[in-house]
Amino acid sequence: MAPQYYVAKFIMLGFIVCSALVVIAIWATHKIWNAQRDRQDAEDLKNGIVHQKAANSEFLDLTDNQQRDFRYPL
Repeated sequence: MAPQYYVAKFIMLGFIVCSALVVIAIWATHKIWNAQRDRQDAEDLKNGIVHQKAANSEFLDLTDNQQRDFRYPL
């Protein structure tokens, strides 16, 4: 009779569940950050604040958080 390796199977299952929870947490965090950016843009537009969009802004020396039009991938 071949060994069943129950401990290893349960450990692998545990890591798969933990990985799924991490992916869900990252997705939820990005969704919240995008909603905050959208709310801020709507608030700025309502208050008459206009932000200029630079051409090829992806080549500027800015982080993702510093770029106003950047949205996190979902």
